[in-house]
Amino acid sequence: MPDGSRYAEGHHIQPLGTPHDGPDTAANVLCLCPNHHAACDKGAIALTMDELRKADGHDVGQEFLDYHNRIVRM
Repeated sequence: MPDGSRYAEGHHIQPLGTPHDGPDTAANVLCLCPNHHAACDKGAIALTMDELRKADGHDVGQEFLDYHNRIVRM
């Protein structure tokens, strides 16, 4: 941000609603910058556990990453 602060958005890895019907749980959410959020929504980025920067106490579900890579990226 112009004042040096940071901004992030919550991204549901397996999208909510039809046709994906992902759950609204912490394991299905990543915090992303707006550009990466849009890219993930469009399936432009593959998601792997090794490349995620993990926050203490937040466990991302591998099943949601697999869904993103198999379905959203198609």
